[in-house]
Amino acid sequence: MLGVSRTAVWKNINKLKEEGYPIEAVTNKGYRLLSVEEADILDREQISARLTTQWAGRPLIYKEETGSTNDDIFVLAAEGYPHGTLVVASRQSAGKGRRGRTWLSPKDGNVYMSILLKPDLPPEVTPMLTVVMALSVYQASLDIDGPMTLSCPWMGAPTENFAGS
Repeated sequence: MLGVSRTAVWKNINKLKEEGYPIEAVTNKGYRLLSVEEADILDREQISARLTTQWAGRPLIYKEETGSTNDDIFVLAAEGYPHGTLVVASRQSAGKGRRGRTWLSPKDGNVYMSILLKPDLPPEVTPMLTVVMALSVYQASLDIDGPMTLSCPWMGAPTENFAGS
């Protein structure tokens, strides 16, 4: 009827399951999507649908995998992207911590992001942005339903970069 083999359907269903979609197989009937609301899916559409900000995350650049969101944001800054540009990835293959340390960034269960900030602040007060960002992440996490473990390792591990003009 549709010209699609059962094997092709099965492969695509498994791909959707790997992405976090809750799909149930029903014998002799096919497959059924249980509930998108229960799915643990992170993609551009899911993030964009929940953004209520005026400038943060605008534009939003989502990557399934990247070397480093921090490297990405520096390239975008050099290309003239605006204050608030956000790079989000499900996995980093070359994440970096402070002082060049390796930052392990496995897929699933974590979100890796870097935001481009061009604050109109004196350089001596910009280190306080790390604390403000940590508090913002904590505050935002209070709005998320369900059990969650929250850590802000970038308070002492990943790189905080402030480029002077």
